[in-house]
Amino acid sequence: MAVALIAVENGIIPLQWETFCAELAIGTPASKAAINAGYTAAYATDLVDRPEIKARVQELVEARRTDGGVVPRIWAELVLVQIVRDSLNGTEDVIAEDGTISAKGIKRNRSEARAALMDLARLRGWIVERKQVDTRSVTARLGSKDLSATLDAMQSALSPQARKRLDAITSKSKVVDAEPPGE
Repeated sequence: MAVALIAVENGIIPLQWETFCAELAIGTPASKAAINAGYTAAYATDLVDRPEIKARVQELVEARRTDGGVVPRIWAELVLVQIVRDSLNGTEDVIAEDGTISAKGIKRNRSEARAALMDLARLRGWIVERKQVDTRSVTARLGSKDLSATLDAMQSALSPQARKRLDAITSKSKVVDAEPPGE
């Protein structure tokens, strides 16, 4: 699955194809999946017959089956993008042939769009949640004797040049004739 996602991000597989495949993998009818991907409903049969599409749909179905029903990441991203789009623009009611409303439209809701954008940003790793930082001092966790022993052991493992640099840093004096780090 990771190879196909990389291929989508690099533009090898059109994103519309990936959208179409993700929709098919969750059980959306082909004509509706084509419309959701930005194609016409008539083009759905041409897409379904492509070997690349068949292979990708099978890959997504298998990934979902082996991941315990967890949806693929690309599908989650696509749904979040759709929520943002629908929340910002709103959608119209879907009218059936008999004139009744078969699906209620979505009103514009910027709060919902913002929440979906934040979820999308977290999913893509653009936002990292803050984690609680332990503010206790190192000596409180180790004890002063253990800390001294640990630091002495670490210092004895250093090369002579590194020890010289460390001593210079701790005594706030200039390092003369010291080798650069890593040598």
